[in-house]
Amino acid sequence: MFSGDQTITYTLYRKKIWKKSAKRKLFQLTDSGSVIAGAECITSKLIEISNDRGLISEMDIKSYSSGPFILRMGNEKRLEITSSSNRQIRVEFTRTDEESTFPYTVLISQAASTFEEGSFGNRPAIKSVKNCKLQNEDGKEIVSVRKIKKNALAIDAKKNISFVSVMAIGLFMFLHKA
Repeated sequence: MFSGDQTITYTLYRKKIWKKSAKRKLFQLTDSGSVIAGAECITSKLIEISNDRGLISEMDIKSYSSGPFILRMGNEKRLEITSSSNRQIRVEFTRTDEESTFPYTVLISQAASTFEEGSFGNRPAIKSVKNCKLQNEDGKEIVSVRKIKKNALAIDAKKNISFVSVMAIGLFMFLHKA
């Protein structure tokens, strides 16, 4: 899996509910069964990510087919996710001065894959276009997204990737249209 580095496995759940005569999409990110953040599609172009302390960040959606999905904390852009015509996913991190030691700038997936059972070693996955392995410039797997149920994704990420970034990647995989 991720040789030598610690990895955290999160689960992102999707739920559709009716609220004020409109279908709303809600999401919950969990770590070992504990909810650590939630998200709601406020409009078709905005997602709010929050936890028990309130709003953490927002995601702006320019296009559901190719992106970008832009994660912001306040007015500060933190990460941008796009998809090319061959379904190659690109995650670009924006570093702040305090994060100058953060080791990743860009993570890229292999093109147009629907990894199935066995593609992730002993980690369970069902065949889906939502499955992907995001790699750094050296081809090392940093984040993997695995569809494990109709409305659930397992996301394995290096410990130094923030849960908000993990949630943003999962939201993109759930919402973007191939």
